[in-house]
Amino acid sequence: MAGLLMVLADPPEGRGAEFDGWYDEHAAARMRVAGIDHARRYWTVSGTPAHMACYDLDSPEVLETEDYVRLRRERPAGEQEMLDAIGSSLDRRIYRHLRTHENDGFAGSEPAAALGVWMSVTEPEDFARWYEEEHVPMLFAAPGWLRIRRYELVEGSGPTYLALHDLAAPETVDDPRAEPARHTAWRERVLGYRTAYERRVYRLHKRIAADGTVRRAGATSAG
Repeated sequence: MAGLLMVLADPPEGRGAEFDGWYDEHAAARMRVAGIDHARRYWTVSGTPAHMACYDLDSPEVLETEDYVRLRRERPAGEQEMLDAIGSSLDRRIYRHLRTHENDGFAGSEPAAALGVWMSVTEPEDFARWYEEEHVPMLFAAPGWLRIRRYELVEGSGPTYLALHDLAAPETVDDPRAEPARHTAWRERVLGYRTAYERRVYRLHKRIAADGTVRRAGATSAG
């Protein structure tokens, strides 16, 4: 998919279950927009924002279509109150896809976690070469490191580049087979021209299919 909509938020205090049910309906409604393929919802393993939703897009321009704009303009009863309660923690980011890397074990897998790494750099060409030529192959030494998708920010807050890592489990980030990727001269050079950085691990919570069906992580499909 050529684009990604990422929405980060902290549920209102004491309203986690209500937020969870509301977001299922909120995300399912967006599946009716042509060009939004499916979505995944996550809860952070540690840190904030606690909730992350990722929508795969045919292109970032899908979010400019009348069908999508109407959804945001004509909100269901109660939705604005929930958004007001979420408040300033709501962080909406739109990305354009740059590159996808798949490990040998990705086909047919069901990633159970995601690592988000957000970064701004002053040397984007060297940064891209480092990711593709050194960093990705070294991370893929860990079989649970299933896929890495790289994006560039089009609209919203946060660093310019996103690497979204699909993992077999949250613990994959600590696999010693991937540890050498964090200790190279090229990586040290990248850190030297890094100007902004975020890193969070999330556990997959639910998947929302193109038909709006919501499936909890780990549940099997009927049929």
